[in-house]
Formats: sequence, structure tokens, C-alpha cells
Amino acid sequence: MNHAVADSELDRIEAELGGRAGELERVRLLLADPDPDRRVAAMELLLQSDDDLYRQRAREFGLFSDDPTLRRTAVHAIFDAGGAFRIEMDPVSEDSTNTGEFLQRYRGSRDSAGNGSVAFVLTPGFDAENVCWTDSDDVCRLQPIGDTIHLTSWRLSGGRVVTGDFELDNAGTLQGHVLIGGSGAPVAARIPLVD
Repeated sequence: MNHAVADSELDRIEAELGGRAGELERVRLLLADPDPDRRVAAMELLLQSDDDLYRQRAREFGLFSDDPTLRRTAVHAIFDAGGAFRIEMDPVSEDSTNTGEFLQRYRGSRDSAGNGSVAFVLTPGFDAENVCWTDSDDVCRLQPIGDTIHLTSWRLSGGRVVTGDFELDNAGTLQGHVLIGGSGAPVAARIPLVD
């Protein structure tokens, strides 16, 4: 490549960079509007945008915001988009809840330190009739109630269920616990929402 072509290409990149950086600054300003109603409206509109980066910035801004409405909106937008998620569980002692059946039933794994992990996939959208996010079999997996996300319809043998409650922390992770089979001690768990 000769220097004239390289310079021309760099000029084009710099021009596009300036324009894109200006757009992203405008996104930041919309989300930081001092009027809470305008902030929420801006976030909702950005989350509906065709621009992937606008949606990503709106979700990240909401997850780390002090505004509970923006935080809740970001969590809902993440689950509304569908995709792969995982429940991570702390190691359990022998006298605690047995997580083995949950891990086995839902093809989870346990690392060498004893931490358990169960992956799951949500379909895009929100099931308004059942007020939940569903998997590909149309089974409700997560249900929002206020600022809490509940595990729903995680079945084990003998009609037992896995339940759990999670709330967003300041690091973009839903922190909470799972209770397996309705007995034993709850196990500390989390659902990461950012990489």
C-alpha cells in the first residue's frame, strides 16, 4: 500500500471516528439527563434502537446507575434480548443443600473448588401472560417481582423444585441464593450480567 492510499484511509477512519465518538457522547448525555423522566425515556428509546452499541451503552449505564428505575430497566432489557446465561453457585458443605441433583438435571458442572454452574438460554421477549422470561420449551425460568428476579419452574424429581431470589449488585451481577428441593440451607448464587 502506498503512503497516499494509507493517508487517505487514515483520514477516512479519523473522520468516521470523530462522528462515532460524537454520537456516543450524545448517548451518554441523554442517559445522564438531570430530568429522571427524560433519562428513563432516553434509555427505553436507546434500548429499542437498531444500533447495537447504543443498546449496549444503555444496558451498561442502567446496570451501574444509582437510579433504581434505570437498573430495573437494564436488567429487563438484558433478559428481553434472550441469550445464554448461567447460575453460579458457591461450594456447599456436606451438611448444606445438595446441589448435585440440580447440576445433573440441568447439565451443570462443578469446578475443582466446588463451585457449581448451570447454563440456560432464554428466548428473546417477555411472556406478558405468565409474567416471565422463558426458554425454548416455553417454560418460565425467571420472573421479575419489583427489583427481585425469581427462579421459576426449575423442576427436580419427585415434584421438588429449585427456587431462588436475586437482586442486582453494584458490579452488574444478580446476587442471591438458590434453595434446592425446598429443604436444606440456601446456597449463595449469582447470575452475571456483564462479562
